[in-house]
Amino acid sequence: MRLMLTRPRADSERLATELRARGNEVVIEPMLEIVPVGPLPPLDGVAAVVVTSSNGIRTFAAVSERRDLTIYAVGDATALTAREAGFTKVESAQGDAAALGALIAARADPAAGALLHIQGRDVTGNLDDSLIARGYSIRPAVMYEARAADKLSMEAREFIAGRQIDVILFFSPRTARTFVRLVTEAGLADRCEAMIALCLSAAVAKAGSALIWGGVHIAVAPDRVAMLQLCDAVQESGRT
Repeated sequence: MRLMLTRPRADSERLATELRARGNEVVIEPMLEIVPVGPLPPLDGVAAVVVTSSNGIRTFAAVSERRDLTIYAVGDATALTAREAGFTKVESAQGDAAALGALIAARADPAAGALLHIQGRDVTGNLDDSLIARGYSIRPAVMYEARAADKLSMEAREFIAGRQIDVILFFSPRTARTFVRLVTEAGLADRCEAMIALCLSAAVAKAGSALIWGGVHIAVAPDRVAMLQLCDAVQESGRT
C-alpha cells in the first residue's frame, strides 16, 4: 500500500518510519512548512512552557538552551518531541486544549511564576483565556508560522496522475484545504477517486469534501495512534 503524508516534514518523517515498519510505501508531500518568525522571549520569571504542538517545542528548543523548565504538552507526540529535545520535566495532557488546561490547573501553582505559551501565528482556541481565569500569568509568544505550499511536487503529481496513491492522510483542516486547492490547480482532482482519505476528525473530513474520494474514514480519536490504526485497518481490508 502506498500512502501520502501531508503533515509538515518533521512530523511526516516520524510517521513515515512507523508506516514503513508496517510494510507500507510512503510519499511525503507537506502541505505546510513550519517557519520560525519570532525571537526568543525573555524567560525571567517563567516557571513552565506550554506547547500545543510538536512544532512549538521544536521552535523553542532551537533557540533556547534552557532544558530545566517544565513542559506542559497537549499530547504524547508533543511530549515525546520535548523529551527528544532534552527536556526532562515533561507533562502530557494526552488530549486537547481543554485537557491541557485541566492538567496545568492540577499540576502548576499559579504563584510559582508565569507560563510561557509557545504559539503559531495562526493559533486558535481560548487556552490562554481559560488559564488566566484560573489565576495564571500567561506570556503568549508567537514563534512560528505554518506556510501553505504553493504547488504539488513533480513526484506527487506523477503519483496522483498515475493513480498510484492508495491512501492519503490529513491531520488538520488546513492541510486538507491546501491539498484540495493544489490538486485542483494541477488539474488532477478527478484522480482522487482512486484514493482513500484518512482524516483526524470530522472537521478535517469536511475540509476535504470538495473532492470525490474512493473512501473517507475518520479516526475514532484525534491523535496519531488512532490514525495509525486506521491505516492498519485499510491495509488489512485490502488483503481480504
